This record gives sequence, C-alpha cells and structure tokens, in this order.
Amino acid sequence: MTRVSIELTEDLRRKAEARAAESGHTTVEQYIEALVEADAAANDDDEDFGAPEHLTVRSREDLEEKLREGIDSGPTVEMTENERASIRREVAEWMGACPFREPAAKSPPPAATARHSSVRRRR
Repeated sequence: MTRVSIELTEDLRRKAEARAAESGHTTVEQYIEALVEADAAANDDDEDFGAPEHLTVRSREDLEEKLREGIDSGPTVEMTENERASIRREVAEWMGACPFREPAAKSPPPAATARHSSVRRRR
C-alpha cells in the first residue's frame, strides 16, 4: 500500500473528522480512502454503450443541449403500436446478442408497455 500525505487547515481537519465520525469511519484516513474508492468506482461505471459520437452525452449541459435540439427539431406525431412493437423487438434482439447483458424477455411486462405508450416519433 502506498502512503499519501496531505496538509489540511485546522478547520478542514475538524470538518473531515466530523464527517468521518458521522459516516462510521474511525479515522479521517479511512474516510478519505472511502471517498477516493467511491469516486474511482463511479468513474469505472462509465460504460460505453456504443452510441455514435453525436449522441454521446458528456455532461449535464451536453444532455440539456441535445434535448433542446430534439425539441426544436420539428413537430411530433404519435407512434403506432406496430412501430413501438418493432422497436421492442429490435431492442430484445440486441439485448439477446449483447455479451454483458442477460437475455431479454420475449415481451416486456405490461407496466413497461403502458409506460412507453406515449413515446412519440419525429417525421
């Protein structure tokens, strides 16, 4: 294990000790180690799902910009049941072929179908 040394102001040290105690750590060192581990784990979860570059979201601002572009792209029309079924089939096929996922169920549960019944598509 490698040792890391940091200097804290007295006020910051007191705050770190308080947070360590509140979160169940016996020392500030354990608390800081837990923070670093949580940060590393969060960054390890950045899974690449293969989205094209123009659809890759890099920040909240980027997401909001893409959502605005979608909203401003023109009028919407209601999707038909056949279109929704086609999309569900494509996703189920993809999920079945995806090596890091469990195979998808043959059909979505009724709650999922109802939840997505208001999905709209662009023309």
